[in-house]
Amino acid sequence: MRQQEPSMPQVRKSRADGVEMNQQTEAIVQILFNEPT
Repeated sequence: MRQQEPSMPQVRKSRADGVEMNQQTEAIVQILFNEPT
C-alpha cells in the first residue's frame, strides 16, 4: 500500500489535520447535544 503511494508529506499532514478536525468536531457535537433543551 505504501509503495504505491508517492512520498507526499502534504498527504500525511492533511491526514493528521483531518484527525484533529474530527476530534474538534466530536467535541463540538457533544457540547451541542449535551446542551439542555
